[in-house]
Amino acid sequence: MNSSGIDTTSLLTILGVVAAVWAIVPPTARLSFRLSLSGWDWLIVLGAILTVHVFVFEDVLRALDIYPVLGPWKWGFDKNGVLYLLFLALTFYVYLRSRRTHLHRTNLALFERLAMSLLHARKFEELGVLLAQHLGAAFRIAEGSGSLSRLETWLRPPEPPLSTFDVACGKLVASPSPQTSRFINGWHKVRNWFADAIAPANGPALRAQKLISALLSSRQLVGYLALTHPYLCLAVMRPAGELIDDFQDNFFDVLLVSDSSVFYAELKNNHNLDGGHRLRIPSENRLIAFYMKDVKVAAHLGVFRSLGEAMLSRIDADDDLTKSMNSPMRSYREVEAYRCPIFCGVHFFRIMVFEGLYQRTADHLWLHYVPHFVDHILNRARPLEPEDENDEFPTRACYLLHQLVDVTTDWIEEAARVTEDGDQLE
Repeated sequence: MNSSGIDTTSLLTILGVVAAVWAIVPPTARLSFRLSLSGWDWLIVLGAILTVHVFVFEDVLRALDIYPVLGPWKWGFDKNGVLYLLFLALTFYVYLRSRRTHLHRTNLALFERLAMSLLHARKFEELGVLLAQHLGAAFRIAEGSGSLSRLETWLRPPEPPLSTFDVACGKLVASPSPQTSRFINGWHKVRNWFADAIAPANGPALRAQKLISALLSSRQLVGYLALTHPYLCLAVMRPAGELIDDFQDNFFDVLLVSDSSVFYAELKNNHNLDGGHRLRIPSENRLIAFYMKDVKVAAHLGVFRSLGEAMLSRIDADDDLTKSMNSPMRSYREVEAYRCPIFCGVHFFRIMVFEGLYQRTADHLWLHYVPHFVDHILNRARPLEPEDENDEFPTRACYLLHQLVDVTTDWIEEAARVTEDGDQLE
């Protein structure tokens, strides 16, 4: 090999630029960068840096007779060219890894620091992008659904019952210990030992649960996600509902407040009939499809309560909405109805109850909210005046009451039609 020296000026310049940039990078950006690199990535980075030092200190290593001899340079390369390619390849590798970050148990603590820093700094735009990438993985960690957890569950023998109910005594009594052989007892101990050895600690799962609760309990963050990442909220709606009681409630509160949300957009574009009074649900209406394609999802998550209570709250507390309901119709039916939380909420209930009928679901899906809507609208409606007799709908509140009566009539007629000839609901 040619032992010509290396010009370290360029190397020092590069290192100086890296150090200067790192010093002025915000702490959250540093955490984000560290989150993107795993232990194996750091080993590759350290290996590249070590290779650079091997070339730089070639003379020292030759004097110690530990310099690796790989033969003469080929294709016109020299040490300076190789060092440049090493830095270029390392930069490209780090860039690619920063675009493909994966959240797992080992970097959960770093993710928590980054997410909470962004939350407290109210940097919801950056936090929204971060959660769009990693919230699903955080839920998987919280649920303990990793391969080690599944293997631990499979290995661990079932626990014997601690007590049984004695019918004669009417109380719980301790169960007798089952008589098992020494071999079976020893085998259970071995299984428990292996399960304890390979099972991940409960710490990461509990930590992920606390982090998710802290993030999704923030009304400001949920409000931002509901408007900018609504389908991310739907993707985690089921597991989130088990950790945060009011996550879905806050989600629909925000959707109703903003008439530019997907709630209004999807309901406005969901009017095509699919036989009888039933409405076809396009696949692009992802929020409606999430709850309605299998209406048992709506029943299980209680979307009727979240939406119904949000509607009642708007009727009772929103003075602007009250003023709008008591104003003349004008272009309400053709244009403004699809920006009205009450009209669109009733339309959502219309779709949901029809799906419950056609999917043969015995759940009432809380169509009982209809009389509550009527009562609350009447409480906020202005008294009728003599000149109102000249109009079919003197105010928008009158039109909304008409819609509630109309949808109830349609439900009754449709229920009678789909249950003809003994075709009963399940």
